[in-house]
Amino acid sequence: MKVAAPVTQLAIFLLLYLNLRRLTETLIVMLSVSFALVGGIWLMWALGYNLSVAVAVGFIAPAGVAAETGVIMLIYLDHAWEEAKEKRRVAGQAASVGDLYGAIMEGAVERVRPRMMTVVAIIAGLLPIM
Repeated sequence: MKVAAPVTQLAIFLLLYLNLRRLTETLIVMLSVSFALVGGIWLMWALGYNLSVAVAVGFIAPAGVAAETGVIMLIYLDHAWEEAKEKRRVAGQAASVGDLYGAIMEGAVERVRPRMMTVVAIIAGLLPIM
């Protein structure tokens, strides 16, 4: 476990960086993965489960789901921001903080509901295993 966990995190980080090509976005996704794993540990504590090798291997699933959700959200947010900047550029104006806020809302609303439905389906599929 002392070797497997850091190697796995390094592999996830490397794959994300190769996919996103930006350190900032890679770190954002890695932060979401960390929150998912901490949430899993809290759930284990709340249910009174012990940490075993099988449970640790099971943490691969929520880490993967968190990474996937983070990447998809970043793609949608980037797309919405590029559209907002393009609209302002066509109008001959500079993008403002309000445009950024609007792009964040548009990108998030466009993707949150279908993505969360997928996450709930994945989690529901894992419940019989627990």
